[in-house]
This record gives sequence, C-alpha cells and structure tokens, in this order.
Amino acid sequence: MYIWSGYIKDNAHYPPFDFGMLVVNPVKGKKIQQTVGAQGIRFNATAAGSSNLLLGYPSNGNGGRTLQYCSGASVAASYSMKYAMVCDMGGGSSGGPWFQDFNKVTGTGYQISAHALRNTTTSYGAYFGPEALKTFRAAEAS
Repeated sequence: MYIWSGYIKDNAHYPPFDFGMLVVNPVKGKKIQQTVGAQGIRFNATAAGSSNLLLGYPSNGNGGRTLQYCSGASVAASYSMKYAMVCDMGGGSSGGPWFQDFNKVTGTGYQISAHALRNTTTSYGAYFGPEALKTFRAAEAS
C-alpha cells in the first residue's frame, strides 16, 4: 500500500492528498483486472466544465447498502481541493471513484480522483496530480 507523504499534515489528514495505491499480487496466475475488471486512470486532468461521475456507498443513501452516484459538471472548488460537484455523497463514500468521460453503455471511464470531503451541498475530490502519479509509479515499481 502506498500513500503520499503529504497526506498527514500537522497530525491530521490533508484532504487534497487523500488517495492511495495498492499492489495486489496475481492469484493462480490471474491479475486482479482479469478477475474483477478495471478502469482507466488519468493524472493531471482538468475538471473545468467537464462531466463527472462520482460513485460511493454513502450512509445517507439507503444506509450505505447500495451503490449511489452523482453526475454533473464541475463547480468552483474550495478547501484546497481541485474537484467539486454539487452532490451530497455522505459518510461512507470516502475513497469512491470520481470518473471523467464515463460511458454508461460500456461502463468504462477514467478515474481522475477519489472522493475525499463533503459539505451539505458539495462533494470534493483529491487531485490526481504529480503527487498521485509519483505514488502510482512507486506502486508499479514494487
């Protein structure tokens, strides 16, 4: 498991770097992608004006028992976050994927973020920027 060293700041988590990478060894010669599927990933993606899809299992959506989603255009972000969307994806959805160019027919897209923070009207995603790319490369090299 890999996280960015800047995730912990002043003994607290720092939402703009709320992402991690996990290496899973093959089982019986099969990679995890061959067993459960996979999505693309994009680093340094711009969110301005783009259409996004956020998935999660929030406590305020059927008690976290079913997959919920929000979709729409990006809005102005705050809290030092890069991505924001009008969506009240509640507790339990942290870490859920934030997709760009998601195709509802094929069920594929590119993950550009992970859900990291929310207020009552807006959900925010961590930026998969240079730090995320370095973390990804470190995981790949292991």
